[in-house]
Amino acid sequence: MITRSGVCKIREVHSWFFVALILAVFTPSAWADSNELATEKGKPSIMTAAPDRTPVSDYTGNFRERSTLFGDPDGKRQWLYDKGVALDLSVTQVYQGVTSGSEDKEWKYSGTADYSLALDSGRLGLWPAGLLTVHGRTKFGRSVNSTARTLSPVNWNYSTPDSAEDSESFLEEYYLLQGLTEKLSLLTGRTLFGDFSDINRFANDGQTQFMNSAFKNSLLLGVLSAAQSLHGIALCYQATPNVNVAPFILSSNDKDNVRGSPGGLFSEYSTGVLVTLNWKLGDLPGEALPIIGYNSQDVLAIDNPDLARNILLGFDLPQKNGNWVVGFSADQYIFMRKKASTPTVHTAQFDKTPEGIGVFLRFYYAPEDRNLWNMFVSGGVGGRGVIPSRPLDRYGLGFYAFIESGELKQQPILAGAFGTEYGWEAFYNFAITPWLQLTPDFQYIQSGRIGVNRVGVVGMRLQTYF
Repeated sequence: MITRSGVCKIREVHSWFFVALILAVFTPSAWADSNELATEKGKPSIMTAAPDRTPVSDYTGNFRERSTLFGDPDGKRQWLYDKGVALDLSVTQVYQGVTSGSEDKEWKYSGTADYSLALDSGRLGLWPAGLLTVHGRTKFGRSVNSTARTLSPVNWNYSTPDSAEDSESFLEEYYLLQGLTEKLSLLTGRTLFGDFSDINRFANDGQTQFMNSAFKNSLLLGVLSAAQSLHGIALCYQATPNVNVAPFILSSNDKDNVRGSPGGLFSEYSTGVLVTLNWKLGDLPGEALPIIGYNSQDVLAIDNPDLARNILLGFDLPQKNGNWVVGFSADQYIFMRKKASTPTVHTAQFDKTPEGIGVFLRFYYAPEDRNLWNMFVSGGVGGRGVIPSRPLDRYGLGFYAFIESGELKQQPILAGAFGTEYGWEAFYNFAITPWLQLTPDFQYIQSGRIGVNRVGVVGMRLQTYF
């Protein structure tokens, strides 16, 4: 247990008391007459209204067609889910090698196990429209993230709970998603911030899509935090059927793989607004998530959790109070089959990415006078299915650039050690079965470390859902 000062304890108690007060005062009455969410035991259920909030929503089916390896033994697992309890496990294994560019050319094996428990308060007959989620992760083996000598880790999956090359376990997420009214919901607890703030249908899943961290989320999200997993509070308001507005506050001094919040919860903070926009061009869906955020502390790349570990240790870096970032993530389908393949597999990864081909784009900007890299852009094409006999396969081809700022160019030592990084990646995810997926992957990167050129990385990833 981390000891905090008296002031920090008061801040923490007041923050969580405020959340508890909202739930106690508004939730029961606001949902008393609601008919927007499907109802279980007379109470609205998030699992029913938004099944993609859990990794799997249907465990039934035969060995080749079901969503998980173990399926639904004696009907008990699906019965538990229908009652409001979801317990899921997946293992991701990666064999990856650096084939060119770096001084060391070697292959390494690594893996992670993800396990989660979700409890739906409506289905359990407790209170309406609540979903409690706990997510843990264990990683094992060794990655080539340090061997590749790139700014952006070439294997995002191994960079959490932190980027250390050690086997370890950590409780990454524990949060409550709570409906307050028909149009207002609250998220509070500790979450992987990028999974909520920088969503993209074609470049967001580091376990089944692109491997490089630059395609999981914008590398400039690190301006808002020194960790990927953060304590925070967010309110989401559905202004129109196609527009959602979500103000948020984060404890920006949280550290990955550290329980509690060093210095006290919200002793340093990030705050901002995320907007979600949905549209259709004809029958083709598109989505954009613009964001603006401010951090009370100075967060240079030395603290950026999305960059390779400790790349700037030992340098005398300029310090400025406060930092901010603006940006957006967007995707647009350009082709969809008129009739989707059947049967449909009910898992979050497939539900969020309908069959079709699309394009994606990210652009983020931060001020030059307090960031060594102040612009990030990525884009490409991706999709799922299209080939009638392989409706669950996914694929992608993408490009990213992490652009040096004027501040970096003015640092005499740093300018000779670091610069702009850009890279390409291509992958094809073979769904051998819905629960077993094999992904060949190739990356080609012009490293942002001066003297490291044209890094080639080849990998093979196997994802198993139990």
